[in-house]
Amino acid sequence: MAGHETTANALTYAWLLLARHPEVAQKMHAEITEKLSTEALHLENIRELRYTRMVIDETLRLYPPAWTVSRRSIEADEIDGYYIPPRTNILMSTYVVHRLPELWEKPDVFWPERFETEKVKNLPRYAYFPFGGGPRLCIGDQFALLEMQVALALISQRYRLSEQKPNHLQPLPLITLRLKDPVFLQLEKRKTKVC
Repeated sequence: MAGHETTANALTYAWLLLARHPEVAQKMHAEITEKLSTEALHLENIRELRYTRMVIDETLRLYPPAWTVSRRSIEADEIDGYYIPPRTNILMSTYVVHRLPELWEKPDVFWPERFETEKVKNLPRYAYFPFGGGPRLCIGDQFALLEMQVALALISQRYRLSEQKPNHLQPLPLITLRLKDPVFLQLEKRKTKVC
């Protein structure tokens, strides 16, 4: 599952969100065209795709493939007035935390600009944790982010995706957060030069 199903699920949500928000897709495509118009894709210019990365971060905020993180207490503890016995399994829901109105302005809205540097500096440390956190942070987090950025950039250079009829966006919380129903999007070939 690691690096395959989770990334595929995240990209599925990203394409559906981009199809539903053409203004975001257009802004992302403009960035990709500007940054990649004269050069082949390489690590240095992938890092310049800041808005594309914000699209990924916002997708992972709304629909984190790893929608829960589990830990086991070593000793007894108390958190916010709740007693936790030793050796207790604890689940933290990234899906719920990423939608808390006390942490996120317009929590249910797809708004990549919320991940501009200045806006995220004031968030508490674990307000956003699509890959877990601490010493057990997902070992593949940077690879997954890079993989998603490359996929979005390369496909966006060549195609525009749109919804011909509304897809039912109902998450199915299994081991990963999948969509309950298949997604149908239409590909339209772009007429731009691709390096």
